Amino acid sequence: MDNKPKIAVLLASFNGEAFIQEQIETILNQSKVNLKIYISDDGSDDNTINVIQQLKHNNCIEIIETNLKGGSAAYNFFNLIKTLILDDFEYVAFADQDDIWLNNKLVNGISTMTENNAEGYSSNFTVLKGNRNLGKVNKGVRQTKYDFLFSSPGPGCTFIITRKSYSQLRIELIKNSIAFYGCRYHDWAIYAYYRSKNLKWVIDQNSYILYRQHSNNDTGANKGIKAFSKRIKLIQKQWYNLEINKIFNLSTCYNHDLKEEFSNISPLRFSYLLLKYSRRKISERIFVFWLYLFKLLNRKSFIQKL
Repeated sequence: MDNKPKIAVLLASFNGEAFIQEQIETILNQSKVNLKIYISDDGSDDNTINVIQQLKHNNCIEIIETNLKGGSAAYNFFNLIKTLILDDFEYVAFADQDDIWLNNKLVNGISTMTENNAEGYSSNFTVLKGNRNLGKVNKGVRQTKYDFLFSSPGPGCTFIITRKSYSQLRIELIKNSIAFYGCRYHDWAIYAYYRSKNLKWVIDQNSYILYRQHSNNDTGANKGIKAFSKRIKLIQKQWYNLEINKIFNLSTCYNHDLKEEFSNISPLRFSYLLLKYSRRKISERIFVFWLYLFKLLNRKSFIQKL
């Protein structure tokens, strides 16, 4: 009798012909699991679909026509979730089109979830640029009271969630589609949903993925001076304020105490929350507090629609 866990892997593609074959092959080579890959393509105009079609012979790959093209990875993943009822699987994982998975990624992730009785999982990851390994990115294991309002727990390609919680997520995504689709980053939105619903999430300090960096990344890793400089420029343009506002509005759909905590919050109390609870790492909490001091983070992000 085959007792291997059954996993549905959701993959969003767009113009990924350069890397998608290697990505799919590393998913298919996962050890000690049974899986099926569901792929939604967002209107690629390169050879992506042909590459996928050539790999479909093993019956572990299905192309899903969502008929909803949004022009972003988040829209693509949300459309996949809305479309797919996955009651025949025990877990659901998310994949990008251009990474490399170690063959123990899924089985070790599930083991960590089981040990921690968690509904959701993410992990650290290793940055790959060209042929250069730039090292592991530590997303911080220790979760804080409000870290989900300020950042995701890592890229969505490290995520694994239980089938039961996926079914709940799907229902809520359909019900509150405006709040979900308003978020720029599906991974951050999903994490915020889990945490605001008090569904247990575990962050693995290990890395089982080579997170490829190239000119066409939808988001990319925040590692190195160049990446940090890019983020600062976005923050100066109010990007962070806007994204926090969207995440806050989504989270308050499921945790009404958040509104009470942040409504009419004083500058002193807000400063305390930033330094105590805003991110998982102390250095990042200090950075967020610095943003607030220099008016690059606005308390109104937690009070009203911007």
